[in-house]
Amino acid sequence: NNCKYADFVMDFMPVDVIGKRVSALDIYFHSEAMEGDKIEIYTGEKDGFIYFHGVNDGNVCFDARCRVVCCREE
Repeated sequence: NNCKYADFVMDFMPVDVIGKRVSALDIYFHSEAMEGDKIEIYTGEKDGFIYFHGVNDGNVCFDARCRVVCCREE
């Protein structure tokens, strides 16, 4: 189920974003991972976004980017 990729992104969010809110989340689905598959998730930050890259057995499963803001920002 593709919704699991959003769960992975939230699970791998850096701890310094605790107390902030997600203002945007884009997920780009590339290939399916089956239940029980091992997915390696790589993260990085650039230009106000947090990026995620999920790889399963050498194949890219998904890419995602997330923008978080302080609760007072719009």
